Amino acid sequence: MIHFLSGLPRSGSTLFCNLLNQHPELHVTATNDLAELVVQARNNWSSYDGFRGQGLASLRPRIRTALAGLMRGFYSQELSQGKSVLDKCRTWPAYIELIEDVLERPIRMVCPTRDLKDIVASFERLRRKHPLTAIHGLGADYFAQQTVLGRAQHLLSPQGVVGLPLVRLMDAIDRGYQDRMFFVNYKELMGDPVGVCATAFAFLGLKPMEVDLNNITGPDTSRDIDVWGLPLHTTRPFETVVSHWQEVLPDHVAQWIDTEFACITGAGSK
Repeated sequence: MIHFLSGLPRSGSTLFCNLLNQHPELHVTATNDLAELVVQARNNWSSYDGFRGQGLASLRPRIRTALAGLMRGFYSQELSQGKSVLDKCRTWPAYIELIEDVLERPIRMVCPTRDLKDIVASFERLRRKHPLTAIHGLGADYFAQQTVLGRAQHLLSPQGVVGLPLVRLMDAIDRGYQDRMFFVNYKELMGDPVGVCATAFAFLGLKPMEVDLNNITGPDTSRDIDVWGLPLHTTRPFETVVSHWQEVLPDHVAQWIDTEFACITGAGSK
């Protein structure tokens, strides 16, 4: 069975995945681009003359089967061992209809979330710690990110690293798929990781298991800086969670976030 993990960046998803991966019946991926392969194949198949010449309608069942084969074939090793897969990609919420059509069943999606102020503060903190490699943007992007407020607006824009996944999650809810989604609040995860993981295992249809907080390992993240300019997937030991955005964000930036995203921050993301 293939399941999906999406959610917001800097919401503890890497740590959460490393914990979930302790389950012997589950394979949890690092940030993955299988979604891009599936979506690109879906987007392009009808543009080929040979397919059009055969009649697109007659080929739709074959394309559906081919996409299902791509997804299951990508994880053939794990599936053949009787494991379920949790594929991590922030693209999936935009294509729930597609993957349910291809897999011919309702899907299950785990969605880590966090207060948007803490997310922006986390990016800002990383940027300050890694000035040599942090991406500052080019052209209009560069000029838009000359202030803390500008960087927050850039991150949270509909095209931004945080804004795009947020838009996709909200749209999936608007399309009526909330019953497929298990939202994991960052503070709840940090406050009760064993309990949250137990609930996640039940949501994914797995047998109960208690995770070991002293045995947290995961994929190699040493190339993060080469790819993204920041160590986005480094995990730290658990500690008491306190909101530290005040140490990084000026009050007017926090006020802009709360005002601009009042429907989210007012719904309990704090």
